[in-house]
Amino acid sequence: MGGSSRQPSLEPALGADDGAVDFDLRADNVIETYVSPEEAQKQVLELLQSGDDHTEEFNPDDKFVEGFAKEFTLLPHQIIGRNFMRSREAADKKKYGGILADDMGFGKTIMTAAHISDNRPKAKDRSEWSRATLIVVPASLVSQWAAELKEKVPDLKVLEHAGSSRPRDIAKFAPYDAVITSYQTLGSEYNNSKDFDLDDEAKKSSKSKTTNSKAAAQKRTDRGDSDDEGGIFGRKFESTKAKEPSTKPKSRSAKPKHSALMQQRWYRVVLDEAHNIKNRNANMSKAAAELSSKYRWALTGTPIQNNIEELFPLFRFLRINPLRNLETFKELISIPISKGRTGRAMKRIQTILKAIMLRRTKASTLNGKPILELPARNVKVVECEFDASERQFYRSLEEKTAKIFNDMDRAGEVQKNYISVLVMLLRLRQTCDHPSLVSKDYRADLEEQLKEKENDDEDDRDANALADMFNDLKVDATKCTVCQLPIPISQKTQTCADCAKILMESRRVTLTGVDNDQSTSPLSAKLRKVHQLLRQISEESDRQDKTIIFSQFTGMLDLVGNFLNEKNIKFTRFDGKMNKVQKDASIKLIKESASVRIILISLKAGGVGLNLTCCNRVILLDPWWNPAIEEQAFDRAHRFGQKKPVEIYKLTIPHTVEERIIELQEKKRELAMAALSGNKISATKLTRNDLRKLFSSQHDHEDEED
Repeated sequence: MGGSSRQPSLEPALGADDGAVDFDLRADNVIETYVSPEEAQKQVLELLQSGDDHTEEFNPDDKFVEGFAKEFTLLPHQIIGRNFMRSREAADKKKYGGILADDMGFGKTIMTAAHISDNRPKAKDRSEWSRATLIVVPASLVSQWAAELKEKVPDLKVLEHAGSSRPRDIAKFAPYDAVITSYQTLGSEYNNSKDFDLDDEAKKSSKSKTTNSKAAAQKRTDRGDSDDEGGIFGRKFESTKAKEPSTKPKSRSAKPKHSALMQQRWYRVVLDEAHNIKNRNANMSKAAAELSSKYRWALTGTPIQNNIEELFPLFRFLRINPLRNLETFKELISIPISKGRTGRAMKRIQTILKAIMLRRTKASTLNGKPILELPARNVKVVECEFDASERQFYRSLEEKTAKIFNDMDRAGEVQKNYISVLVMLLRLRQTCDHPSLVSKDYRADLEEQLKEKENDDEDDRDANALADMFNDLKVDATKCTVCQLPIPISQKTQTCADCAKILMESRRVTLTGVDNDQSTSPLSAKLRKVHQLLRQISEESDRQDKTIIFSQFTGMLDLVGNFLNEKNIKFTRFDGKMNKVQKDASIKLIKESASVRIILISLKAGGVGLNLTCCNRVILLDPWWNPAIEEQAFDRAHRFGQKKPVEIYKLTIPHTVEERIIELQEKKRELAMAALSGNKISATKLTRNDLRKLFSSQHDHEDEED
């Protein structure tokens, strides 16, 4: 075996007895093709979009599911989905699960419920594995999943593993068939388990020594202190961070932190909205990979959102050899694709996905008919006009922030002042919603944005900037909270003199904007439009249609809520500041109460996963940078189970930063294709040119037209 070129390792990361699925990815017989990076990116997207629908003959009588309440049956495409899941659980054939990648609204939950119901562990399985399926979901969906399982499979014993009172002893899981937890809880328990001797605890629970040593070795490998180069994650997994000096183990006298989720040997693990693990460095992603189970399933309508490396955490979780090793994944997949060498890399991905993934889209057909026939969806961009005082206030703020940004740009200091740039953009966007938001503390909204970004591998710069900004707020009191210019410490104020004048103007604007029909609420262009739309919806539907109102700013939701209260209009609310009990009560109210026809939702807290087909009207108060986030929000109403046409109203103020955000969205839609490469192009990251466009004032556009 001569030659100096090193061949990628095709050896499994661990032995086949750990539930790994081995693939022979040698592609010597495939002619390597060289295309442009753009064409390579297009090929990746097309491969993921097409997928394999595994369409085959099926028995219509299989719509009845053993254990299901008799009023629930499966649709034809759901029968195919259940059959696929059943076919992928065959340990004797080295089949240990896969990816259910149907578009939003196909009923991945009901297919999973059916599979759990009629594929429970046999007696021989119970000697090695627990009886339970662990289902990991976004925090807002824990109760929704539990309710659906209990409703469809009445005899299924279901536990919600959440909150401070959740069990720490794995013996508490014994009576249950399904345990539902959140990604946040999983990540937290994984973090707590790092200094906890799982081997010692497992021995107390009669776990085999062989299994325990593997779990411990796997955890040591992830931390980088293993002697084995070929661990499940690979030695270079965390090479982006400097190695910290080794420290002595914590004293055994210290009270260990238990992690029931990480100790249990689950029969099956299901990740709902599995793209939540796409950041391979996040605790929740590492934890998912280390969970012990016989079978593993990833449910996601978006296996890739931004780049090809987002497949790696899925392959790691599913134990796909050899691509669960990061170095091997890069050598065989992401690096060749980023350089336009697609032939063999695409063949390798295709080989794996064809076997393990089922994907149907809204364009897919079955027996010549669309699989999913949803009611029509109509998106309208609704322009809201500032009144004269609002326009003057916005112009004042826009001109000042544009001047500051342009000065930074000319001095080459945009990157150094990126935090301040984000704050100024935040203030401009808030002004479009309501002038009074500019004078409010922005930390709550920044915290929500940070929470939304903290698991986004592709948003490193934005996320880090937001994190730095949020952490610095408590100590940095020498910058104006509006324009971010320095303030003398002796001034003892949060705003500079110029912005103080602007804020005085905002208070004058809100006072003159008070509604003229005895209301005391200061209105804005958008609040006036919301009032108009709600009256229109009520009249058109004879007070029957229900409406979701989304905003990124909880302060704006407060203002809408105050306005609705003054109009004696009943509503409920769902946002990140509410606890689980409050969120569950809110969803129950909008679904079941005939008198409550409006729900206010924070885009970050409720934009994914919620099933709100009880609503068929959606009002989006402010545009978001990434159009995919908006689409996910719209899918809360436009999904399987919706009986009415869905009307969506996107509110925007013309000739403002919002108009430029919408223009940027169109650009980002085009860039989304390019973002599916391995070269870290992000569909949501703001470039310097993007920022220049966003800070260009209406006066600039008028000059260009002249």
